[in-house]
Amino acid sequence: MEFAIVSDTHWREGGPDLDRLIHRLYGAKYILHAGDAVDVSIIEALEQVAPVLAVIGNCCNSSLRNRFPPMRVDDLDGLKVGMTHGHLIDLRDGRSILDQFIPEVKLVIHGHTHLPRCEEHDGRWVFNPGSVSEPRHGTPPTYGWASWENGELKLQHKMF
Repeated sequence: MEFAIVSDTHWREGGPDLDRLIHRLYGAKYILHAGDAVDVSIIEALEQVAPVLAVIGNCCNSSLRNRFPPMRVDDLDGLKVGMTHGHLIDLRDGRSILDQFIPEVKLVIHGHTHLPRCEEHDGRWVFNPGSVSEPRHGTPPTYGWASWENGELKLQHKMF
């Protein structure tokens, strides 16, 4: 199973960048959005590609706040995935991020910093896809792609 990971899109409406992102996400069984989609129209566009699992971020409008939680845990074909935007927790230490979720969660995804991150701690992973629309500190625009097969997790950042 393959799934896409995005965060901090910050688009208020569709456009060429959203169309380009959608094109790149085809083939994903799920799209995980780690917050700051900003507007429900972005989620609805992504749902045309695959089911979207999302959390709210600090810049989301009320329609998103009514639809998604601030934190969640999902089972994706046997892979327990936790997700939070990150604006409500300390993101400096990967272990403290993992501690926000039950030990069975193998992958925690967050956003908020707009910076790509991929860290392993005792067989558990912390991943931030970065941002396709507003990268920071000289990093390129990125999103994430993951595969989960036979109990093996592979994570990568892809350039947007």
